[in-house]
Amino acid sequence: AHGPWVEEHLGEVREAADVSWDHAASDVISVTCARGSAFLKRHRDRRKFDQERAAYVDWCPGLEAAATLLAATESPGPALLVQAAPGVPLAQLDALSVDAERDHWRRAGAFLAALHALPHEDLDELPLPDAWARRAEAWGRRAADAITREEANAVLSLTRAPWPDTTEVPRRVPCHRDFTPRNWIVTEGSIAVIDFEHARPDWALVDLARALEEIPLGREDLASALWA
Repeated sequence: AHGPWVEEHLGEVREAADVSWDHAASDVISVTCARGSAFLKRHRDRRKFDQERAAYVDWCPGLEAAATLLAATESPGPALLVQAAPGVPLAQLDALSVDAERDHWRRAGAFLAALHALPHEDLDELPLPDAWARRAEAWGRRAADAITREEANAVLSLTRAPWPDTTEVPRRVPCHRDFTPRNWIVTEGSIAVIDFEHARPDWALVDLARALEEIPLGREDLASALWA
C-alpha cells in the first residue's frame, strides 16, 4: 500500500523483504530502490508512530550516530521511511574480538551521553519518583500471574521509598527506552542507532539499565565500556 509513496522518495522499488521482529508491533520492510536503500516501517500503534517520528525530527538531527528519517506519512497508514545504515545489528554478530566488542559498547555509551545531553525542559507535572511508583504498580498488576504477591510488594516498597536526597530528584531527559544491541547497527568503526518507537523523555538510567541487562555474566568489561 505504501509502494507509491516510497517510490516518490527513492524511485522504483527493485527489491523488498520483510525483516519485521516477531513481536508484530510493526511491519518493517527492507527496500532497495533506484535511488538508494531504506526501511519502510508501518506502525500499528499510533502512539509509537508519534514517538518515533518526534524523536527522528526533534532529536536525531543533533546526534551523529542516529539513523536518518527520510519521510513520514499518515496515509494510507502511519509509516516511516528510514535510510538504511551500513552494517548489521550488533546482536547478530557472534564472532567479534573482545576489543572490537568493547569498542562497540563504548560507542553505544557515547551515543547515550549525547542523547541525554540534548536540550530538554522537563515540563511534566508528575515528579519522576511518583511516575515510577505508578509504573511499578501497573507492572505489578500485569505480572500478577508470574510472580508472588510478596515479590510484587517488595518491588513496590522500593519504588515508594523516599529518594536518598530529595534535592537531587533526577529530571527527565531524551531517552531511547529500547537501547539494546539489536538496535545498534554497526560496522568495524561505526554505530547507527535505530528504532525510536519507545523514545520519550524519561530517567536516563532507563536507557542504561536496558543496555546493561543485555550483557552476559562475566563481561563486566562491556559494562565499563558503556559507562565510559
